[in-house]
Amino acid sequence: MVRILDAADPGFAAAYERLIAARGERLDIAGDGPLRSELERRIGARESQDIRLLGQLDAVELRRRLPEYRGLVFSSLGPEAAAPLVVIEALEAGIPVAIIDTSPHAPELVGLGVASTVRTDGPGIDPDSLNRVLDWVRYGNDALRLRCRSVYEQYFTEADWVERITQVYDEVSARRRRPGGEPWIGDA
Repeated sequence: MVRILDAADPGFAAAYERLIAARGERLDIAGDGPLRSELERRIGARESQDIRLLGQLDAVELRRRLPEYRGLVFSSLGPEAAAPLVVIEALEAGIPVAIIDTSPHAPELVGLGVASTVRTDGPGIDPDSLNRVLDWVRYGNDALRLRCRSVYEQYFTEADWVERITQVYDEVSARRRRPGGEPWIGDA
């Protein structure tokens, strides 16, 4: 599954399209970013065969579908400061992530062992790199899926988020205290 977001690379769909027939795989594209009309034009009649444009999926439907896939290709160049929710949901489902090398999230996800990067080649995607990453996703064994789940459980569970938020709140509260340790007026 590829989730096309507003800043998605149009070269990705073209590179995947060249590989899809030879590999016998299906590509589902979710999202309604500005590339939708270009993708519809490029895909044309092939949509019903091996490429499907799913449109915008609500969060419940996306989470329901994720376990059906072997991998998630995340092609956004978005400036999100934290890992995008769809990536976290893929890890929860035990799905490895293929991510473009220019994404700010690539180094962290690759370092955790749950993602592999697709090299960009000028304005598009390097097809050899994409093919290598798709093989990594396709032949990823149960150990890779377990690694994805493990990373999710270690870093992204609700309890982990609550703990992090509480820690930040405690740090901010500690900084707002007077030198003698008493809270400022209104902070008590």
